[in-house]
Amino acid sequence: MKELHAPPVAEGHAADADDCDDDDDDPQYSDDVQLNKILLSDPSELKVTSSSKLHPPIPVSELWNFVVPRKQYADDKIRKEFNELKQNVIYKATASCRAENRSKNRYCNVLAYDHSRVVLRCSPHQSDYINANYIDGFNKPKAYVACQGPTRSTVNDFWRMVWQLNARIILMVTNLVENGRHKCDIYWPDAGSSKYGDIVVQLKHLEGYADYKIRTFAVASSSNGAETREVIQLHFTTWPDNGVPLHPTALLELRKRITNKNDANFTEHPIVVHCSAGVGRTGTYIALDSLLEQAEQEKRVDVFGCVNNMRNQRVNMVQTVEQYIFIYDALLEALEKSSTTVISCSEFRRRYAELMTVDPATNMSYLHREFVSLQSKNVLYSHDDDDDFDDDNFDGDDDNNEKIATKKQKNVGAKIALKKKKKPKKIKKAVREEPRAVLVDGYRQKAAFLVMQTPLTLPSIDYFWSIILQHKCGAIISFDDEDGAEDFIPYCPKVERSKCNSEGYEAAETFTAGSFSIQTISSSSSSVAPSPGSCADHPLCFNEQEFILSFKPSATNNQNNEIIIKRFSMNNWRRKSKTTSSDNKNAKPPTATSSAKNLTNNSNKINHNTKRSDNDDNAHHVGDDNDTQKRDDDDDDNGICDDDGHDDDLPRRFTILTLLSSLEKWQQKTGNNTVLVHCRNGTRYSGLFCTASYLIERLKIEHEVDMYMAVRYIRVNRHQFVPSLVQYDYLYKLIIDYLDSFDTYANFESSI
Repeated sequence: MKELHAPPVAEGHAADADDCDDDDDDPQYSDDVQLNKILLSDPSELKVTSSSKLHPPIPVSELWNFVVPRKQYADDKIRKEFNELKQNVIYKATASCRAENRSKNRYCNVLAYDHSRVVLRCSPHQSDYINANYIDGFNKPKAYVACQGPTRSTVNDFWRMVWQLNARIILMVTNLVENGRHKCDIYWPDAGSSKYGDIVVQLKHLEGYADYKIRTFAVASSSNGAETREVIQLHFTTWPDNGVPLHPTALLELRKRITNKNDANFTEHPIVVHCSAGVGRTGTYIALDSLLEQAEQEKRVDVFGCVNNMRNQRVNMVQTVEQYIFIYDALLEALEKSSTTVISCSEFRRRYAELMTVDPATNMSYLHREFVSLQSKNVLYSHDDDDDFDDDNFDGDDDNNEKIATKKQKNVGAKIALKKKKKPKKIKKAVREEPRAVLVDGYRQKAAFLVMQTPLTLPSIDYFWSIILQHKCGAIISFDDEDGAEDFIPYCPKVERSKCNSEGYEAAETFTAGSFSIQTISSSSSSVAPSPGSCADHPLCFNEQEFILSFKPSATNNQNNEIIIKRFSMNNWRRKSKTTSSDNKNAKPPTATSSAKNLTNNSNKINHNTKRSDNDDNAHHVGDDNDTQKRDDDDDDNGICDDDGHDDDLPRRFTILTLLSSLEKWQQKTGNNTVLVHCRNGTRYSGLFCTASYLIERLKIEHEVDMYMAVRYIRVNRHQFVPSLVQYDYLYKLIIDYLDSFDTYANFESSI
């Protein structure tokens, strides 16, 4: 069939609407009349083989075995399946091609089919046309409206449509500008209210998260009396143009916010979904949402049939094979994850005790099973920053991993250090000097953390400060025991403990590293109230050191940049091993598997240790006394935290909670700048800290914890974060300690 104003399609890909010239005020429609004569009026005229015969639905229980082998072995079955979908314009779109409506199409090759288009009610001086189509959901006709991003000339029509449909949810999966090109015109007020034709829109509330924003509008019609409706816009901001999200976790979290709207006003009316063209990203989300409904009701999914049906209602829904594959990935992520991983604050302690019971069928604790499921997801995603990371050598033995990381000192985070450049060619490992680094999102803040290895060479220290200045980091979290490591090279002024006084530590002189000058402003320490037998092991919790970072002007760069940074250094915090080094000299540290076995064997002790009376009067606020630290010590005695030889030096949970509190105060004072977190191999302690921060932040906002999804989210850019079951269990205990730091759950709610 002749293609309508679209370039030739290669390898079965849909024409890329975003490559059309959206600045063309008069797109060419030279053969519209002739072409519409041969196009079909609606799907009833199309005689095709049932999609269920071509590609039968897949039972949910078999989805993993269908998808994973094809991803691992580059099987083209899913690609071939995509290429069998209907391509380009196949039904009449006469309204889109009328001369008076052509300027209302953002792209000349994305037209609204006549049989499914949204027809606006109009007065004599208005048009009934908008580039939007109804899309059926699973067992729900017209569940969605897929439309293009509003243009300057269609913003009023967009709000007319929202009011006419009584739509209460708008999902926006594009940014206003991407790669320097306008993708959508702003159609809401940044503050206050604006009038769009007869519709008045007032911004009532704005919530910002790392991957999306939620705007709540009060919408009224000047021609419809005093009625005001609440309309919520969920704006997903991290879906790349012509691509897919790096990981489906954030999109699934956004979907959960939509599905949790149980109010009939939100569920009985169509959801308006738009990107730029209203076909690629829009179609991908609608397909995912509809297929998850099918999985819930029928325990099977029909990806091919779903996308095929959508393309009967709007052209080229799900534009690319990458988006098609992403649907499978997102389905696996959503369906393999147990819904019980979301735990409310009030149920957390009881639920943790249940997770630590042993499943007789597998002889594993349910927590262990949850972690095994989590680990299995790593085969689904591989990213550039992990390409050079040797998983065969990353075995859970942190001492070994630190040696490997120290030896390599690789820059795997090329997208940070070399932005806008292609991935560098392979470099011999012996000459690499830049520590590996990746950006990690927080719960509400994009790029909240910059995680990297501790710099161990002079060139890597210069790179270390360069990347801090480039990202304007406001704080540094150091998990490297610089006093106990022979190969540690100082990268900032050293604090002399011998000069401790009541006002803190006396700062050393100015420190120079390459082109950078670091001068200490002040320094102090935060110490833990000692418990019996622990003072010698933990004289200090962490040091705080505030300094000015200056970049010295050169012949090529005469700009003198300065930023103020606070460094939180975790010195002398490692737990002492229960066996001497001579006793354990020849012993290989246990693997993650043996750690899991030990943890399961201790489940009864954990259950006993986590029971707490509702009338317990010993609950306290963080920092009030040493109760939390005592629980840390009790865990040591029970063999819970020290389940294997290399995890016995995890930082005390009370230390992490205190550190998070101090960091939050600093961030509130100086602005939420990116925080650099480093440890010896750039994964073990850094990943644990970032996950802890994410969990606490979500807990404060949502009053719930989803450990499984939190770790999946933090692993997006480095899948080696939280590598062991012991760390996973540690994070559960951290949440318990945090909740126990308040007198009651009610006090926790009121405190935030």
